[in-house]
Amino acid sequence: IDVSGIISSFDVVRGFGSAQFTPPALPVFADDEFAVEVDFSLRSTVRVGTVVFYPPPSIRVSCVAEAFNELTVLPRETRCAVEGNVNDWFSHRLLLQSTYFAWTSDRPYHFAMRVLNLGYEVPSYRRAWQVSLIGGVPSTSDTLAGFVIGSCAVEQWRWRGRLQDLTLRNDNPALNRRHPTYIDFITASALSLVDAEVWVRTPPTILAHAYSCRHKILEAAATMPADSRLVPIFCDKPLLAPACTPEIWQTEPCNDASEGVAADSRGYAHRKGIRIEIGRVVQGSFVRVSIEVTPIAMPDYDHFARHVWTVSTWEGSAELDVAQVAGYSVRDWIDVTQFIPSSLEPHATIEITVEWWTLLPLPALASLVVESPQYDGALFDLSVAASRFDWGNLPTHGNTSASSEAVTATLTSVEIVICCTLRTKTLYQFRFGAQSPPFQRMPSPTLPELNAWTLFTREPAPSQQVMHQQVVQGPRPFRTFQSATVAKHLQFTIAGVAASVLETFSRVHASIFNCIAWARARAPIDSAEGVEFPATCSLEDVRLGPYTSIGNCRAAERELLLSVAGSVNPGVENIAFGFVAAVQPPVSTALDDIWVLQAFAPIGSPEDVADPGSGSRVQELGLRLTSIVSGLARPSPAGPYNHDLGGTRDEIIAWVDVIPLAPVSHFTTWRLPPTLIANVHMLLPTSLDTILTNATLRLVASPDIGRLRCAVAPGSFRSGTLPPGVACYDQDSAEQAVKLHGALISITADHELVIAVDNLVPLRPGATYSFSVYIRSLDIVQSSPPMHVPFPRDSSWSLLL
Repeated sequence: IDVSGIISSFDVVRGFGSAQFTPPALPVFADDEFAVEVDFSLRSTVRVGTVVFYPPPSIRVSCVAEAFNELTVLPRETRCAVEGNVNDWFSHRLLLQSTYFAWTSDRPYHFAMRVLNLGYEVPSYRRAWQVSLIGGVPSTSDTLAGFVIGSCAVEQWRWRGRLQDLTLRNDNPALNRRHPTYIDFITASALSLVDAEVWVRTPPTILAHAYSCRHKILEAAATMPADSRLVPIFCDKPLLAPACTPEIWQTEPCNDASEGVAADSRGYAHRKGIRIEIGRVVQGSFVRVSIEVTPIAMPDYDHFARHVWTVSTWEGSAELDVAQVAGYSVRDWIDVTQFIPSSLEPHATIEITVEWWTLLPLPALASLVVESPQYDGALFDLSVAASRFDWGNLPTHGNTSASSEAVTATLTSVEIVICCTLRTKTLYQFRFGAQSPPFQRMPSPTLPELNAWTLFTREPAPSQQVMHQQVVQGPRPFRTFQSATVAKHLQFTIAGVAASVLETFSRVHASIFNCIAWARARAPIDSAEGVEFPATCSLEDVRLGPYTSIGNCRAAERELLLSVAGSVNPGVENIAFGFVAAVQPPVSTALDDIWVLQAFAPIGSPEDVADPGSGSRVQELGLRLTSIVSGLARPSPAGPYNHDLGGTRDEIIAWVDVIPLAPVSHFTTWRLPPTLIANVHMLLPTSLDTILTNATLRLVASPDIGRLRCAVAPGSFRSGTLPPGVACYDQDSAEQAVKLHGALISITADHELVIAVDNLVPLRPGATYSFSVYIRSLDIVQSSPPMHVPFPRDSSWSLLL
């Protein structure tokens, strides 16, 4: 033995009794104080004594006047004091000294103390408090010159962090409208388990939808760029237990302790609502989560528990971080049925037509505001809106300079002050001017939320309170090829199997083709339904310019995708580009004989001959050119389409624009809209000898597109530029007409309708007519769901006069 010594043993004392610490339901930020409730009972009765609480080193405690409230249970005239060095063992302490009244063993005691939040969890060897009862202290003594009657050690509560910078954002907080809510926060604790979860509890007036979540995580970041792409993540609504046990911060999924509890109380469940399986997350990471929600009622703004969102992170049954934030204001929504630009040309002055229904009356001198998307500044320039404004059917006194009505335009918005009251359940329409952005200013098409327009109404001054709101998807500019055709090049038979080779070419002006003059471009071609490209690309006679080559070719059923390895000969005018590709034709004529030619270019690339930033830019492609071309079979006596033999002289040149009844929601584009509008345009052939009276126009759509209807309640048939007095019959109205008037109207399917023209105002040769009909989507049978059909898509229509 080299060295030896004697160490004094510890003193053995009687047990203190029981003690328990209860932290608040919501944690605070680091270096802030929070109240801890203390419940204890004594094992021994003391005439005059002091209860002492020794916290672990670095844990600072204090007693303040508000800690002794009506819930405090202590002997009368108990004095609270704090003394000692906070960094030493058994030095810093909180004293509860009762000089004139006894401490009894048959009474539970309760009080609250203030504790400083260190901002981290203390080590396990510094997590025990010592609580002692000291007796024999003279009433006039300021020291603990007595003897220890009882003592015990109490485990400190588990530290929980507070989520930093918790914010909510909903671009369309409209009543009964489904839209994503974005939740941003910075984690205070690291999530180390693969099954770590984030729980989001919404107010009772907000309905959150399961399986609609997306997220993105940036490590050690204080913010996130607006164009960050969120990826889908699993989220659901699990079944809940009756109540949280043992506490809301250590429990399985659970409900509140009782109905109507305060949001900041220990009875308000945190592990309730939407569960998101987020996995491992580094401490201090910026997290953005989006959840699709639907406001089902106006929230109670005066009651915080009915307006608060609670976000928490969990590992196992332990809550790590939590925070609450007040929700956003919910408004009534505007039923915008049309939001159509006059042109999709980039960097051009256009006019946007807005059509909307008033669900609630709007008082006089209220204002309607249209805001353009905000992406790297103003995406669409609205400064020309006032000079190119058309009131449509909005009420006006005819003097826009009057104080009762005005149009104010800025770079990002246009505000319309309406003179008179707008009636409820009325369709209004107006038009304003705008400057569309160039191609390089447009955001990625995979981030449609960056190209969303906001329409809302305000109450008259001085209130200016927002009443209604709606968000609609903005247009994306693109151009058409100057000329694009698809014609049969050669037909031959191999081993008894018929095959065709088609030649696709386009006459493109140089200034138009410059928009696909980059090192990486893509040219997909969609064939008619029934026509398929072979699995191995077969190209011949490629004529895309002397500096252009095909870097890659991929064929998949109806699509042929060409990746261009060089610029498509920019700067040369009036040159016909094209190539010859092999296809497998159908046995009979294609049902939808429509071909689509498109050209894509990198997002953010300019319309110049050279792109200096192509090396550093992420090569995500966006649409620049597109043309819809009629295919090989045409209903004309002239045979295959020929500009000289067919055209406007011998054929009805007609086209149909199909758009949703309501503007497309940019998060539900994969769903087929329930109601669509088909705008039909037709140019009658000039070869007609006489004008047409008592004519019948039969319109037939593809059987799988839906049910054609002349009108949708409460509206009527939109006859457009057809002569007055026309009558439209669909399958429903035709049956009624036969019963009432005995009319001979034959409609055999619900995808066709008949328009009858009387003998008062005839149809004239060479005139262009337009009208609109409605399409009701087909009902989905659960036992036999339809095949996956993307929307929007191309469809064939038949027009018989």
